[in-house]
Amino acid sequence: MSAKKIEVLYSDSGKIRLRLKAREVLRISDEKNPLIEYPKGIEVEFFNSTDEVESNLTADYAVFDEKKQFWTARNNVVAFNKREGKTLNTEELFWDVTGEKFFSEKFVKISSNEEVLCGEGFQANQNFNNWKIRKIRNSYVNLKDE
Repeated sequence: MSAKKIEVLYSDSGKIRLRLKAREVLRISDEKNPLIEYPKGIEVEFFNSTDEVESNLTADYAVFDEKKQFWTARNNVVAFNKREGKTLNTEELFWDVTGEKFFSEKFVKISSNEEVLCGEGFQANQNFNNWKIRKIRNSYVNLKDE
């Protein structure tokens, strides 16, 4: 099954938790490994408890394993947390829906107006507001004089 220009809302207890948009979606109905593929990328908005967009994520390719409740986003992956003003860039990001966490083993860059942190490996909670980078390298922090 395939579709073009889709928008899907995921809710919990009547509250919208995320909105997903994609130009194309392919559903692969294999009983052992049911997948939903987004070959032309995704745009996802994550909502907080007050129905405001707290963060968003885009990628040029994504696939969702329905059985494992596990996302893989690849190629030009960008996640932005509005409240913290931080942007994550990487080439591959995994999202464990059940465990409510994001992680990557690839090079990541997290940037804001005050700092740029780079490294190999990353993990974060689902809202991108509690995160850590493993193997930090080539980073800088702008310290303010007070």
